[in-house]
Amino acid sequence: NVEKSPLAAQSKKSVYRNGYTVKEKPPSYKPYSLNTPGRRRQQAFAFGASLPPEVQPSAPLSRTQWSMLARGAKAIPLESDAKELQVQCCNAILGRTGDICLVAPTGFGKSLLWTLPLLALERGTILVVTPFTSLGGEAERQTNTLGIRSVFIHAGRKDPATLEEIARGSFRIVYVCVEMLESPTFARILHSDWYKRNLVAIFVDEAHCVHESDTWRPAYGRLHQLRVVVGEQIPLLAMSATLPSRYRQSLVTHAGLKANYTLFNIGNFRPELSTVIIHMEHDANSFKDLRFMLPRAGQSVKEIEKSIIYCDDINLLTEMLYWIRDELTELSLPTYAIDILHAGLSPEHQTRALADFKTGMTAILLSTEKLGAGLHVPMVRRVAQYLCSGLTMAKADQRRGRGARTHGTTAIGYFIAEKKFARGGQLSPEKPGHEDPGMIELLQTASCCDDVFDRYLENPPRSPSDIPPSRLCCSNCHPLLRPPREFEWIMVDPAADALRGEHQIHLNTTTKGRILVYLRSWRDVEWREQWKMRWPLYGPRSLISDNDLEAVANNAGKILSVEDLYSLTHILHWDDLSEPLFRAV
Repeated sequence: NVEKSPLAAQSKKSVYRNGYTVKEKPPSYKPYSLNTPGRRRQQAFAFGASLPPEVQPSAPLSRTQWSMLARGAKAIPLESDAKELQVQCCNAILGRTGDICLVAPTGFGKSLLWTLPLLALERGTILVVTPFTSLGGEAERQTNTLGIRSVFIHAGRKDPATLEEIARGSFRIVYVCVEMLESPTFARILHSDWYKRNLVAIFVDEAHCVHESDTWRPAYGRLHQLRVVVGEQIPLLAMSATLPSRYRQSLVTHAGLKANYTLFNIGNFRPELSTVIIHMEHDANSFKDLRFMLPRAGQSVKEIEKSIIYCDDINLLTEMLYWIRDELTELSLPTYAIDILHAGLSPEHQTRALADFKTGMTAILLSTEKLGAGLHVPMVRRVAQYLCSGLTMAKADQRRGRGARTHGTTAIGYFIAEKKFARGGQLSPEKPGHEDPGMIELLQTASCCDDVFDRYLENPPRSPSDIPPSRLCCSNCHPLLRPPREFEWIMVDPAADALRGEHQIHLNTTTKGRILVYLRSWRDVEWREQWKMRWPLYGPRSLISDNDLEAVANNAGKILSVEDLYSLTHILHWDDLSEPLFRAV
C-alpha cells in the first residue's frame, strides 16, 4: 500500500497535463509485449546465430581515474574533479552491485552518471527514461557533443533503421519517454537478446515524476514491467532533486526499484534560491497580482530580467500572454519580449520559443509543465508560479529550481497563491482537502520557508558554512523580498453617480439567472460564427470567461453603456467583443 499524495486521489478536481485537462485512457496494446492480439505479429531484432557476450561487472576506478576520463571527454572543466558521490554511483554501475536512489540538487551533475560509465567501457548501452520530450532532445544534443553517440526516440523519430541500430548497440545512450518505452514499437528492441546483452544500466531521470504522474500518465505505473523483460540483473538508478520517502516507495511499487536499494541523499538545498510567498488580492484573470513581473519602461529586451511564469491552465496562460503584451505596448516595449510554451503549440513553435528564451531573444516565458524539471535555461533570475492549487512540494521546488542555473547567479521563486490558501481559512496542513499539506504549510507559515522545504522533502542537516551570511532565504525572514504594492487613485464624481442610479434597474435572482443562460448561449454562437475558424485553439471561454459572464449578469441592471462592461470584465479582444456583448445585455 503506497502512501499517496493527496493529489493522487482527486475525483472532482481537474488534473492538468501541459495545461490540458486529462483523463486516463487504456492503451490499445499490451504494454511491454512483443505481440498484441488483433495486431500484426512482429519479431524482436536478431542479427545472426551467435549472440554477443554479456556486459560483465568491472572493477571500481579511483576518483583520479574517473576525473581523468571526464576531463578527457570535456564532460567537466579541466580544473575540476569528479565528485565523490559521482564516483560511488559510477563504480556501483560498473560493478552491478544493485539499485540506487540519488537525491541531489539541480546542477550537481546527475546526468554525468549515465555518461561516465560508458567512457570506462569498450561497449555497452544505457537506457534513460526521461519524462519530457524537450528534456530528451536536450540530453541527446549534450551527450552527442561529448562524442557519445546518443539518440532520443519519440513519435517523430522511430524509423526501422534507427530502431535496428539501437538493438545492435550502435547507440551508447538511448533516451525514451515512458509511453514510447512500453509501446509495440520499442518492444522489438527490449525483447532482443542482442540489446539485453549490451544493456549496462537503466536510469529513471526526474524520478519524482513516477509518484506525481502515475494517476494521469499510467505508463509510469507500469514501468516495473520493464525489468521483467530485460532482467532484474540490470541495475536501475532513480535520480531527482526531490525524492522523499513516499516517492521512493512509489518507485519500488511502480518502477520496479528493488526494496534493498542504496540511497544517496545530499538533499536539494540551493543557497542561490530565495522564496517569496504572495497571497492574491485580485481575481486570477485580472493578472493584477502579476504586475510586479512587468519590466520597467525604457528597458531593452536584453535588460529585462529573464523570467519564467508557470500556470497549469492553458486558457488562463493564453489570456496572460495577451495581457502582458498589452502592458508591454503601454510601456513602449516590444511584444516579442514575451513568448508562450505549451503542448498545444506546434513542435516548430515549441523548439523556437525555447531556443529564443535560452539565447535571450525573449525575456519572459509563460509555460505549463512543458518547461519541465531538468531543463537547463541560463540566467533565469525570477520564476513565478501563478496559482498554487494542485501543486505539490516536489513540483514547486522543481519549478523554483529553474532559476539560477548559471554559476554565480541568484534567483527568486514567487508562489502566487489563491485566497483559499490564506492563513486562518478552511485549508490547513491538518485538513488539506485535495491539496498537498506541504504546500499549504509553505503558503501559510510565518517561519522560514527553507524549514518547510527541508521537512517535507527530507533534506539532511546542513552545516552553517553551507549558507552564505548575505543570503536572503525567504519573504518571511526578509519581508523586503516581497514586491511593493501598487495603488491606483480614481476620481469620483458623486453627482454623476447619483444620476446614474436613477436609470438603474433592480433585478431579482431569477432574472439574473435567465440573463446568464442567455449570455452563455450568445457566447457560444459568437464563438462558432466569428472565432472558431480564425482561432482554432480558442474555445468560447477563451473569449469571455464564465466569471466575467456571471459578473455581467449580476450587474445587468446597472449596465447603461459599453464603458460599464469594462470594469466588470477582463476581455482580451475588447474592441471586437465589447459592442456585441453590450447589445446582448
